[in-house]
Amino acid sequence: MHSARIWGLAALAGLSGLTFGCGVGNPQMLYRQALEEESRGNLLQAQALFESAIARDPTYFQALIHSGRLFLRQNRKSEAEDRFRRAAAVSANAPDAVVPLAELLIERHELEGAGRLLGP
Repeated sequence: MHSARIWGLAALAGLSGLTFGCGVGNPQMLYRQALEEESRGNLLQAQALFESAIARDPTYFQALIHSGRLFLRQNRKSEAEDRFRRAAAVSANAPDAVVPLAELLIERHELEGAGRLLGP
């Protein structure tokens, strides 16, 4: 009885799709949708969905990485660098973040910075 009442209230409030973090505003759901759009070749839609996921969870490592990669594909290196830096801040030694960031720095002849990222 109580669960039916809760679901009824959620539906009345327009929250049925967002209940318990499983709706369209959920970062993981947005991330999965972005991957689907990317696989279909809809890169701009995928980028927007990755960015929406990041807006809802700024520490979402995989969304940051995929967003950075898409920015690279669009030759938007400044935005890519930002996403890789943010991902590296979440997981300092993760190769998925550190390697592309180091490559961007090497491309700009910032060898010291790249060396610090990659370590000895």
